[in-house]
Amino acid sequence: MSGERGFTLVELLVAMVAATLLLIGLGGVTSALTSRVRRASSAEPELAFARSSAAIATLVQQAVPTSDPTKLTSSERQLQFPVAAQWPQAAAVRLTSTRSGNGSELVATLIDAAGAEIAGSAETLLTGGTAISIDAPVATSTTGEQRLTRVRILITQDNGEVRTIVAVPRISATPGCRFDPISLTCRPG
Repeated sequence: MSGERGFTLVELLVAMVAATLLLIGLGGVTSALTSRVRRASSAEPELAFARSSAAIATLVQQAVPTSDPTKLTSSERQLQFPVAAQWPQAAAVRLTSTRSGNGSELVATLIDAAGAEIAGSAETLLTGGTAISIDAPVATSTTGEQRLTRVRILITQDNGEVRTIVAVPRISATPGCRFDPISLTCRPG
């Protein structure tokens, strides 16, 4: 039996230690990758919520005062308000909260001067939750103009948690002007 060659006990121990170190290093890389994937998937709803908040704020900032009471309507499910002439042919924006089988959604639609929806302008701004409600108080000035004071969107999650998006319109003296708080003057808008 003197011709057989095998591994010594020391060589086997060195190989096992090297394999253990390799597995520990591989496990660390795998766990770091797993935690990154989990963070990315949990951040996805937060990113969608942030995008929705920004889109709603942009729309509400364009709201202008009106002396026609039919142009500015507010309820828990729908809000329609006149906007500055930023979009061609659009005179107003309608935010509608609907409930579907998958949850709730908030849809923005552009309205023309005749009060009709502009074809292809409907866009879903927010989805998810069991309910989306709109809280938009309307203030009337001494001259009879109505304006939005703020718009608050309440999203009730499946677990009962309520998330809030708040947007405030820019201060406008007239539909063609934006109030500049620094110079305290009306600037063409």
